[in-house]
Amino acid sequence: MKLVLTVVVLVGALASTCSGYQVKPKNYTATVEQLQHEYARAEKDFEREFRIWKHTGVKTPRFREMIDSWKVPREERGMELEDLPIQREGQICLLCRSIVGQLMQQRQNGATRDDLFETAYELCTTLQIQEPDVCYGVIEINIDFFIYIFDNRPSLGSDTVCAVIFQSSACILSDPEFLDWSVNVDASGRPVTVSLKLFKIDKIG
Repeated sequence: MKLVLTVVVLVGALASTCSGYQVKPKNYTATVEQLQHEYARAEKDFEREFRIWKHTGVKTPRFREMIDSWKVPREERGMELEDLPIQREGQICLLCRSIVGQLMQQRQNGATRDDLFETAYELCTTLQIQEPDVCYGVIEINIDFFIYIFDNRPSLGSDTVCAVIFQSSACILSDPEFLDWSVNVDASGRPVTVSLKLFKIDKIG
């Protein structure tokens, strides 16, 4: 509980009364960087409790406590991460990293598509990320893409996956493969343009 409270307090330091794409507080960047260490600790906590659940089929009181504290309110569903109140950005990023990390680990341990689907669906509904039918549909549409990524990029971290998904300052993208890249452009090439042909309307009368 102490760890969860620490994360909440640190994220709360970013709080603002604004909504939408808010102007970030002066200490926003430094606080988010500090939160990365707390994320790592909370992910370890989640990992331990998650493994107990998958091994025994029982959610410990600690795991239930974590799930209850991370449930997504109805009004936040479907919102972009940076449209949320600032104090929620870090919590949602942590939630993403924890879930994706365990799904990746499950796959590395031999979990089938059905195993991953069942886990993702239960977490989606238990955490109230969306309504059950929406959880089912979104997972069904995306699960094969994620399995392909898990199988072909085993070194990819959940922090990178969530940073790419959310594109938020609270989810820091630090993977050099996603940062250090360039595109070769032919200096003698011609830019691609779109020609719009307007309908000509003849004057009547």
